[in-house]
Amino acid sequence: MHRLILDTDLAMGAPGSDVDDGFALALALDLPDQRVELITTVNGNTDVDTSTLLTLDLLERLGRQDIPVVKGARTPLLQPVHDHPTRNQVIGVQQRLAQLSPAPGRAATAIVEHVMANPGEITLVAIGPLTNVAVALALEPGLAGAVKEIVVMGGIFLRTTQRLSMPGEFNI
Repeated sequence: MHRLILDTDLAMGAPGSDVDDGFALALALDLPDQRVELITTVNGNTDVDTSTLLTLDLLERLGRQDIPVVKGARTPLLQPVHDHPTRNQVIGVQQRLAQLSPAPGRAATAIVEHVMANPGEITLVAIGPLTNVAVALALEPGLAGAVKEIVVMGGIFLRTTQRLSMPGEFNI
């Protein structure tokens, strides 16, 4: 059994957003050899508040409200925050999910606590910007040796993106 923490900037459901993170979450929940134990959210494809609400919404739709969702970094560590096209466009979702709220705490701390309580057993799957992972490693350098593995979604072909304002790879 693969025990997972999924760190995501899920924006599925917001107008104009990608579906990759939502699909990855749904797939991870459906695979019999994987157990998602914690989900953390990060600023990326959308702002972290929207990402958190959309993650809670997807978990509700999938009948998996048992998995804690902890909100993470609001901004990147080094780069300026660009306005998100999905920001404030999920008012209906926010109103519908007013009764749902994330687990208390901060994502980086939750990552550290969960991995350090289960050394060598947890795979950290980072499918959004690596801000929460970076902060977790800064908080607890021993995390690098305690995590079973880190799987990252990132990389580019020919070292460029389709947008001049975003050279390099968004998640990295």
